[in-house]
Amino acid sequence: MRKLSIPTLLVVSPGDMQGAVEKQVREVYVASVGRKKQLVIDKSGFHGTDMIKRAGVSGAAL
Repeated sequence: MRKLSIPTLLVVSPGDMQGAVEKQVREVYVASVGRKKQLVIDKSGFHGTDMIKRAGVSGAAL
């Protein structure tokens, strides 16, 4: 991530593996040197493509 300078979107569900995945994604976000980056904590409880397909309004926003 220290060399990645393209726009980056990181999306995570806070409950993944008791929060361990959210912690890792936050670390990746902080390590990214990209100027255009966004971190989304999706509270729908869904994972992977289900965050978009099954999460209704929050999925549409992604």
